[in-house]
Amino acid sequence: MVGADSLCFPCLQGASGRLEVCTWAEALAAVKAAFQNAKGNEIRAIAGKLTDAETMMATKDLLNKLGSGNMLHEGGFADMPSDVRSSYVANTTVLGLDRADVVLLIGTNPRLEAPVYNARLRKIWLDGTQVSCVPADVADYIQLLLLQTPAHVLTEYCMQSCGNSTW
Repeated sequence: MVGADSLCFPCLQGASGRLEVCTWAEALAAVKAAFQNAKGNEIRAIAGKLTDAETMMATKDLLNKLGSGNMLHEGGFADMPSDVRSSYVANTTVLGLDRADVVLLIGTNPRLEAPVYNARLRKIWLDGTQVSCVPADVADYIQLLLLQTPAHVLTEYCMQSCGNSTW
């Protein structure tokens, strides 16, 4: 059962079909039994809109160990590419971002994907830091080019096309 803002006590579905209060040991034993009898593709997790990143990653890791990749998010992230850490981690800390001279965003839209990070980017942009963005469709094209072309192509593209971004 859920209280106003937290899990208060565990419940299991009783013989009558209604939820009945149980102990944590009974609840966890029921979860263990359900996982033991299920095949990987039969297990699914749904993360709520207020679920923190650590909980989602722990759940994703558990599902992967059980042979399932069926993780959904109520916020509309049906395909969370979270198996590779670089998919969701920036290369700097938030404080490091404040000290950046130049920021280049490749294939991401922080306004939609990370609003808090976007607010920080906007703050440093207003303070004079150059923030440039390579849209996802262009980033995919550049990724193909980089297989055959030196990295300076990306630098030249950014200087010509993205150098004076507007926020």
